[in-house]
Amino acid sequence: MPLQEKKQDIPLRKWKSVDNFIKETLPSGEERVRLIPVAAWQTPEAMRELVTRFKEEIDLRHVHELILIAAFILDFLIIHPFSDGNGRMARLLTLLLLYQSGYDVGRYISLERIVEESKEQYYDTLHRSSLNWYEGCVSRFGRQRPHSFTHLPHHSL
Repeated sequence: MPLQEKKQDIPLRKWKSVDNFIKETLPSGEERVRLIPVAAWQTPEAMRELVTRFKEEIDLRHVHELILIAAFILDFLIIHPFSDGNGRMARLLTLLLLYQSGYDVGRYISLERIVEESKEQYYDTLHRSSLNWYEGCVSRFGRQRPHSFTHLPHHSL
C-alpha cells in the first residue's frame, strides 16, 4: 500500500474551534488566568505565518538557530493552536527542531520531567514572556502575527 494512502488513515488534529486560555487554581480555590492565547479565528493564519517566518529566518541564518527555536516555541505556546495537548506538542517540536539543528538532547534529558519538576516556574516564565506579546504585532492584513520573530536582532553569525 502506498504511503499516501496510509496517511489518510491517520486522523489529523484540527486547530482549536473556540477561544481558550491557561488558568491555574490557587490553594484558596480562586482561579487566575495565566495566558490568553491567540483567538481561535486567528489561529490558522497565525500558525501559517509562524511556520513561514521560522523557515525564512532559518534560511537567512542571521540569528542562531537556538534563538529561533526558542522564539518559535514561545510563539507556538502563545498561539496555543489546539484545544488540548499544546504543552506536549511544544516539547515534541522542541526536540524535533533541536534534532534537526544537530542537537540530540532527547538522548540525554527528558523535557517532560524537567517541566513537571519545575511546573510553577515554567508557567510563570511563560506568563512573563507573553506580556506585551501582542503589542506592535499586526500584519499588513490587520491580524496578529507571531511576535517573537518581529523583535529578533539581525546580525551575521
